[in-house]
Amino acid sequence: MITSSFVPNSTIPKQDKINKIPSDTKYQVYFSGTIEDYTGSASITDSRIKGLNNDYFYEKGYSSEYNNMKIIAYLLDIKEWNKNYTNTIYAEYAIGGPTIEILLKSYNQKYGTVYEYQASSKYGYSIRKVSTDSWSRYVLNMFDTSDSLYICEIGGIKAGGMWLSSPTNGTESGVMSVGYNGKLQECGYGLHTQACRPVVCLKSDVKLQASGGGYILK
Repeated sequence: MITSSFVPNSTIPKQDKINKIPSDTKYQVYFSGTIEDYTGSASITDSRIKGLNNDYFYEKGYSSEYNNMKIIAYLLDIKEWNKNYTNTIYAEYAIGGPTIEILLKSYNQKYGTVYEYQASSKYGYSIRKVSTDSWSRYVLNMFDTSDSLYICEIGGIKAGGMWLSSPTNGTESGVMSVGYNGKLQECGYGLHTQACRPVVCLKSDVKLQASGGGYILK
């Protein structure tokens, strides 16, 4: 389950080690300070969490200590994200944002598309809309801009897009992101316009019930 909107940057983990934008924004955050606290893929040891980037860790067997993987280690640090976003009655764990695999599998199932991803190198993932396209680090108009589940909000009022918990192929600073305009893209971890939408993994016996345009836990 993904949060319905961006979360305030004051609520994300290890706030004293994260660089916020020097402005009055409540949501945008960048990660230049984070690289001092994590050791890349060596910090990601939980098999469940590695499985969220399955093609990278298991299918291809990649490992990396590049700076972008340190950001991914931060976003997948369930010990830290659980503190503010996990109710142990209902949830197993929380992470800082969906992975590219979670996002595209969900979108393909909902819209009948065949968008593809692959871990192209130890740097990270490439993407494409159909198998005849070339693999790329970004694709314009990837997502329906009227569907807030995937782009969060129209117009980029709170932030320009959301961070994904997957690295991008081709550069050691690239982290996957979805822009408010529906673009699936590479962003450098020092970019000042993105925000977080944590994902909570509910326990298997927890059900959701539609209520007033949203959902409640049962």
